[in-house]
Amino acid sequence: MTTHNCSSYAELTERRRGLSAQSVMSGVPSRQCADAGRVRPGDVAKPKMSADDLKALGNVHYREKRFGDAVRAYRGAIDLSPGNGVCRSNLAACYFEMGRYDDCIEETRRALDIIRGAMPSGRDEDAKLCDKNRLRIAKALYFKGNFSECLSELSVLLSTEAVQKEVLDLRSSALELARRQAQDESFAESARIDNHRRLLNGLPRYRPHRITNVYEFYPVGHDDATSAMSGAFSDGTPVGNDDPNGLRLRQSVPPREDTRSAMWLSKMDASQLGNLSFFFGGVGDARHVFTTLMDVQRQMKAMTRDGEWPASDHPIWSELRVSVVLNDIAIPTFARNLIMLYALWELGAYTIEQATAVPDAVELAALIHNVYVSVTLPPYLYDRLMAIIDRLLSLSSPQDVLPFVRISSECWDSVKETLRFWRSDSFVLTTKEMCMSQNWTMADFDPVMMGLCNQDVQNQMNASMELQKRFLTQQVEQLMTPDMLAQFGGGIDKGALVQQMVDKFANTSVAALDGCALESAFIRETKSLWPPTLLAQRDPVVAAAIKAMKQHNPDRAGKLLNSVRQHIYRTWKPNVTLVSREFLELAGRCRFDHDPVAIVAQLYNVAWMKSPEKPESLFDWSAKFFAMAASSVRQLGSRNCIVYEFLPGDMNHAYGTIAIESESRRSLGLPVAFDRIFVSNVPDYTGILPVFVETAPLLKRTANSFINCTVLLNTGLFRDYGECVYSAAAIPSIQDCERYIGMKLQSGSLWKFDPRWGHVGKSPLPYDVGDLASQDELFEWVVRLVLMIAVPPERDARTPMRENYPMNLSYVFRTFERLIAIGYPRHWIATILTRLLENRFSAMAQPPLQSPNPYRASNAKPARVVLDCFLKELRALATLWQPVLRLAVNYPLPELANIHRYVLRDIEYIDCPEASGGCPTSPVMGVLFEPPSSSKRSSSVPSFLRMFTGEPVDRDLVTSTSSRVHAFTVVHFDSALKELAVWLSRDDFAEMKVNRYTVRLFQADGWTAVSSPQPVSDMVESDLTL
Repeated sequence: MTTHNCSSYAELTERRRGLSAQSVMSGVPSRQCADAGRVRPGDVAKPKMSADDLKALGNVHYREKRFGDAVRAYRGAIDLSPGNGVCRSNLAACYFEMGRYDDCIEETRRALDIIRGAMPSGRDEDAKLCDKNRLRIAKALYFKGNFSECLSELSVLLSTEAVQKEVLDLRSSALELARRQAQDESFAESARIDNHRRLLNGLPRYRPHRITNVYEFYPVGHDDATSAMSGAFSDGTPVGNDDPNGLRLRQSVPPREDTRSAMWLSKMDASQLGNLSFFFGGVGDARHVFTTLMDVQRQMKAMTRDGEWPASDHPIWSELRVSVVLNDIAIPTFARNLIMLYALWELGAYTIEQATAVPDAVELAALIHNVYVSVTLPPYLYDRLMAIIDRLLSLSSPQDVLPFVRISSECWDSVKETLRFWRSDSFVLTTKEMCMSQNWTMADFDPVMMGLCNQDVQNQMNASMELQKRFLTQQVEQLMTPDMLAQFGGGIDKGALVQQMVDKFANTSVAALDGCALESAFIRETKSLWPPTLLAQRDPVVAAAIKAMKQHNPDRAGKLLNSVRQHIYRTWKPNVTLVSREFLELAGRCRFDHDPVAIVAQLYNVAWMKSPEKPESLFDWSAKFFAMAASSVRQLGSRNCIVYEFLPGDMNHAYGTIAIESESRRSLGLPVAFDRIFVSNVPDYTGILPVFVETAPLLKRTANSFINCTVLLNTGLFRDYGECVYSAAAIPSIQDCERYIGMKLQSGSLWKFDPRWGHVGKSPLPYDVGDLASQDELFEWVVRLVLMIAVPPERDARTPMRENYPMNLSYVFRTFERLIAIGYPRHWIATILTRLLENRFSAMAQPPLQSPNPYRASNAKPARVVLDCFLKELRALATLWQPVLRLAVNYPLPELANIHRYVLRDIEYIDCPEASGGCPTSPVMGVLFEPPSSSKRSSSVPSFLRMFTGEPVDRDLVTSTSSRVHAFTVVHFDSALKELAVWLSRDDFAEMKVNRYTVRLFQADGWTAVSSPQPVSDMVESDLTL
C-alpha cells in the first residue's frame, strides 16, 4: 500500500476511516490518501447519492478488494433503503472476505429474512440468492472452525434438487474435519494433556544449543540506564560537555528526550495510576528497573511544594500501584538482584544525604556499589554480603522481609541454590583469579571485531576511537600541570607523556566521569575500587596508595600500587555474585569485560539524573544513584505501591505463561498486560519476530505504550536497522511491519538509540483487512519465513559477532495465531497452510544464501519451492496447533492422538564444540532422518573418529525433490544426558522404521553433522509433553 503524502501509516488509516464515514453520510464517495488525484469510473463526487449509486460504488470497491470502503458504501445504501436484501447480502460478502465471520453470519441471516419476506412464490433468482446466502453462512461457520454447525446449515442446501459441487465438496471436508475435531478435542481433554495451550507453550521455540541447560550469564549490563516512563530519545544539542548540573559528565552529547511521549503521573486518572505495569525481559543488573522507580520518585516529588515525598495523607499513596516484572533465563541474575534489592531496602531506611554521611549507611552504599561493578570486595564488605546471603537463606520466602516481592517457590528454591554456592567457604575462584579475569579494553579485539563489520561500520568505529583519543588528550593535558610534571623528574617531554597516557587509556573511560581520573588508574592497576572516604582507614595499605595518588606523587604511588595489588590478592575477597557456577563449568573460566567507570556513567543517561556535587571518586557518583533508588524501593514498598515480581525462564515462554494464567494472575493482583516492555538484547538471540508475535499481545494498546529493544551482539553486521529486521523476520522493510504484523517503529535505530516498537493505532483489534498486507503478499512472506527458518544460510558462529537464526518451524504456527488475532481472515491462513502442506506451489521466495540476509526486490518469475523434507514436521505441527487455530485445512492431517514425542538416548555425540565449530550456546541444532543410502558413508567412519570429526551435510539435500531425507527443527536436546526428542506422527515414524532410516544431529550454521547415524528403531515413543 502506498501512502504518498500521508505522514504515517496510522494517520493514513485514521484519515481514510474519517473521510469514508463522512463521505457516506454526505453521499460523497470515500477516498484513500493513496488514490488522491485519481478519478475512477463511477467514482465521481455527486451532491447526493442514491441507494443504487452507493450499491454500485460498493460493487466497485468490492471488485478492487477495498472491502472497508465497500462496507461503508453498502451501509450507506442500507441506511437509505433498509429493505434492500441485495445490499445486505453484499455487505455480508464483504464481512466474509474481511474474516469478520460473526458479522457475516448476522448480516446474511438478515438478508435471508428480507429476501424470503419479499419473495414472490416461484422466483428463481430469489431462490438462488437465498441458496447463495445459506452457503455463505456455512462457509463462515466452516472457516470459524464450527464444522458441526456448518453441516447443519448445509443440510438445507443438500435437500434441493440440483446440489452444487461446491456444496458437496464443503460437506465432505466439513464431515472429515468435524470427525477429526471431535476426536482431537476428546483426546486433548484426556488425562494426558491437562491444557493444550500449556503444551504448545512448552514446545521448543528455538533450535537447541550445542551445550544445553547452561545460559550465558551477564551480571553487568552494557546499555544506558533508561526509565520505562521516558519519552523517545534523539540526538541532543551540544552543551559544552556539561551536564544539567554544570559539571563535566562525559564526552558525548546527552540525548534529547521527547517528553510528549513520556508517561506522567500528574496526567493519569485513578484507573491508570492503579494499573501501571512494566516488564523487563533479560533484566540483567536491573538498571532500567532502578531508573524507572527513581523516575516515579521524581514525579511524585514534583507534586509537592517542597520537592520531597508527598505527605502520608496525599491521595497518590492510595491510588498508585506500580507492577514490575523481572524476567531472566539465568537464575544467578535473580539471586544477585535479590541481594541488591535487600541492600537497597536497608539503605532506604536512611535519607539520601545520609548515604554519604552516616557510617552504617555509607557501608551499605559501598556494598551496593562494589557488588554492582567491582570484581573484588574489601573484607568488611564481603562480611556484610555474607550476612545478607545468610539472612535470605533463612527465609521461607523473600516476602518475609520484602513484602512487595512475588516469587514462586520453585524459583526461590533455585535462587537459594545459587546463594549457597556463593556462600561456600572455599569459593571456586580466588581474588587474584577474579582480578585476572577482568579486561575491558578493546585493543585485543579490535582487529577481529572490525573485520566482521561492513565498511560503513568500520568507518564509524574508527571515527569514534579517534574522537575518544582527542577527548582523552584534552583531559590528560589538563592533569599535566607544572607541579605534576615536576613529580616525574627533569627532562620529561610533556607531549610524549600525554601521548603515552592517552594510548594506555584510549580504550577505557578514564575521563567518562568528573573526579574519577585518578581512581580509573587505580582500577586499571588493581581491578578494585576506592573505598568511600569515611571507610578508607579500614584498610591503611589502600588508603596510603590513594593518598599518594591524590598528592600527585607518581614514584611513591607507583610503588604502592604494586604492593596494593598483591595486598588485595591476599586479603580482599572475590565478588562472588559475578559468577555463575553453570557457566563457569561450561567455559572453564570467567571473563569480566565491564569497565566500572563506564558502567556508573551509564546510570546517568537520563537528563533529570543530576550529578553529585564536586565528586571525588566513583563512589560519589554511585552512592547518589543508589541512594535515590533505595529511597524509591523503601517508600513505594512500605506503602504497598509496588509489586516486584521475579518470573524466570525463557522470555517468550514467560509471555505464554502470563497469557495462560491470566485469570489466576488477576486474582493475585499481578499484571497480564503492560504499559511498556523492555526486552534488552534478547532479540539478538531469538530474532525480532517473537517481539511482534509473542511480546506484542501483552503490550497495552495505549497512546504511549512501546516495546524497547537493544541490538548489542551483532550490530556491526548490518548496514542499517531495516536489514537487521528483514534478516530476522523476512518482512521487506520496517515500514512494511505496519501492514504485515501491525507493529510500528516509533523511534530508535541500529546504533544510536534503542529501537522502540508500538502498535499501529490504539483502537482494539482486529485491524481492517484493507490496512493489512494483501493475500498474495502474506503468502510470499510466510514462504520466506518458512525457508529462512528451515534452511538458514551457512555461517560461521564461532565469531564473537554473529547473527542467530534461532527459530524453529513452530514459529510459523505461533505467527498464524497472531495474524488471526490482528485481523487476517482465517480462510487466508487456512489457504496458506493448505498450500504449504500440498507442496505444489511456486513463489518468489527462495532459501537465503548469506548472513546477514538483505532483502532484494526481484522481477524474476516465481519458482518451484520444495518442502518435501519438512512435510512430516509441518503435518505434526499443524495437527498440534489445530485445537487452537481451528483452521479449515483442506489437507489430510494426522489425528492428535497419533502425534507422539520420540526419544533417542545415548547419542554418539561430538561433545567438543571445537571439533565441529560453532559457539556452544548458539541455537543451531537440527535433526536429520536419512534413508540407508544417505548415511552409509557416515556409518563407515570409525566411532573414535566420529567423536572428533564433524561430517559436512549437503544443504541441497533438504531442498531437493529427489531427496528422501526428512529434517526436523522442533527438537528437544539434552547434551548432558545425550538425549534428543522430536514430535511426529506414529504412522510417519513407523514408515521410517520399516525403511531402516537413521537419525542424527546436525548444526544448521555450518551444515555439519555432530552425531553418528543411529537407527530410528532405537527411538522410543513417549508422551507429548516434555
